[in-house]
Amino acid sequence: MKHAVRCIAAVAPVIACAAVLAGEGAKAPATPEDAVAELEAATRAGDLDRVLAVFAEPARSTLRSMYAVMARGEAAHRALAQAADARFGKAEDAQLAAPRQYDLSGARADMKQTRSVKIAKREAAGDDVRLELEFAAPTGPPVGTYIARRQGQGWPLLPREFAEWGPEQAKDAEETAAEFAKHAAAIEQLATDVRAGKYETREAVREAAVRIP
Repeated sequence: MKHAVRCIAAVAPVIACAAVLAGEGAKAPATPEDAVAELEAATRAGDLDRVLAVFAEPARSTLRSMYAVMARGEAAHRALAQAADARFGKAEDAQLAAPRQYDLSGARADMKQTRSVKIAKREAAGDDVRLELEFAAPTGPPVGTYIARRQGQGWPLLPREFAEWGPEQAKDAEETAAEFAKHAAAIEQLATDVRAGKYETREAVREAAVRIP
């Protein structure tokens, strides 16, 4: 299941990554179609708050926690690169940059390249409406399954992976977030050590960085 959690985090243009918190007072979409329209508008705008606000629980809080630690990892790698530049001279150094799973800036850029999000198939079942969505985007899967779930007067969306969310999945998500946080903390410490002069060469810093899981 951890693999599934990582996959959810990896398809940011479709699932909607966010390093910031969605507004708790955001108004839920009035219909499933409104939810899809809002998802499309928010994704094309690269507006992370709006994208998360379209989602129902537990997707919203789970992704919120996941992307908070991803944002920390991205910031840690940026600080490491800056520390290395300050000590050894400025250089483009892909080995010190944030790995793709922490690259929220790139994910935001990918989101903005989305041309459209359309409903390809709609199937109602009680308080749920199963939606097959087609994403016209240069990255990410072209089709995604979402559940529009009635909650009060609104119809927020659930990515398929969250439709049957339970204690086991929640535990796996927490463990994955903890792994990401551990990585970020190690990179932060490495940046501190570089600033303190504990590494003599850029290559030594690179070797230390790649050893961090």
